[in-house]
Amino acid sequence: MLISISLKIWNERRCLISFTASGLIQKIIMGKNKSRTKVTYVFNITSKLRECDAVTIGDYRGRVSTFIENHPLLLWNNIHKKDSKISLVRTAYSQLKNTVKVIAPEKVILVDKLHELHKSRRKLIKEINQELQKVNGKPNDGLISLNRRQIVTLNKIIDDQLN
Repeated sequence: MLISISLKIWNERRCLISFTASGLIQKIIMGKNKSRTKVTYVFNITSKLRECDAVTIGDYRGRVSTFIENHPLLLWNNIHKKDSKISLVRTAYSQLKNTVKVIAPEKVILVDKLHELHKSRRKLIKEINQELQKVNGKPNDGLISLNRRQIVTLNKIIDDQLN
């Protein structure tokens, strides 16, 4: 959409200042639409969407609260697909989760299992790093190799679940 603005300031029938500006506005297909004022933008440091924020998914555009009420599976699938840019604050996500749990409980169970797999993977990586940073004594190579094998199997399981 092309926008053109013209501004003229007159004083006693003479034009003192004449200003013309034009620019191009681009529409973002998916992601967060700016629905906040400058004041809330300064004080809020999170990029997560609140219930009052606007979002565009495919042909649908509306507030997050409207998506939770009318199209919860569409919002859920877009949040949990790979490389998604949509993320909700905790309260909005819990409302969405409760709504989806009523409609399609298997989707919520699958996401919870993936979350547990990611948590166990992070825990194994933390154990490896702690073992490698030991100051007193030699690191336990058996524990490190076992944890690395478990991480590889967890990565395979996670990739299978995502695809």
